[in-house]
Amino acid sequence: MGMALLEKPISKRQDSEAVQKAKILYASCMNENKIEKADVKPLLSILRHSPFRWPVLESNIGPEGLWSERRFSLMQTLATLRGQYSNSVFIRLYVAADDKASNRYILKLDQASLSLSSREDYLENTTEAKS
Repeated sequence: MGMALLEKPISKRQDSEAVQKAKILYASCMNENKIEKADVKPLLSILRHSPFRWPVLESNIGPEGLWSERRFSLMQTLATLRGQYSNSVFIRLYVAADDKASNRYILKLDQASLSLSSREDYLENTTEAKS
């Protein structure tokens, strides 16, 4: 999909749903004035609401008032981030063949990548590209 296609207005009649969504995403990324004006507010809004109530933000977080260690679950937060945003944060959890017994599969933990995958991962005919 070329940039020229993404820059054209959305046509509900001609564009597939996927192309419409790609055009909306592209337009939102290119609206630099809106992005600059919003600054960090969208991220803080997410992090202030359960289950994303990070203790490092402020003493008074979200509608529930003071942060409480008892009510905060790091595992729930990481799982929700992964489920809603398809992104691993801090910890990458995946299923892979066991190095010691290749006929078995195990859960593996690793540090999460803080950057996007390489360009080839999105373009090549790989399992990661398809997902």
